Amino acid sequence: MRQLLIATLSAAFIFALPALAAITDDQAYEIASKALNTDNAELDQESDRTYFFVDAGFDEDAERPCINGVMIDKATGNVVTPDEQNDPKINVFFEYSDTHIERDTKIIVNCAD
Repeated sequence: MRQLLIATLSAAFIFALPALAAITDDQAYEIASKALNTDNAELDQESDRTYFFVDAGFDEDAERPCINGVMIDKATGNVVTPDEQNDPKINVFFEYSDTHIERDTKIIVNCAD
């Protein structure tokens, strides 16, 4: 009986570990600012698992304006792609139609056609 109790408590603690590792909103902002290389990171969307920040300082008047965004996993603080995170509550497609993900940085780039 004692071994069963210890095993149950150990399992409960292991499942609680991801919640303990959660990053704060401020940490997410710092990660997004660094990933986007900007001081204009702005929280665009949030779910229980993911932050989605965009660079609010993009040039709307450019010939081909682009908005850069980044998804951050709340549990780990890692920059992730939509495929890696698979979070249906986050929509990374902007008003422009040309969206791609930079392979090395995982930055989501959306530019006007």
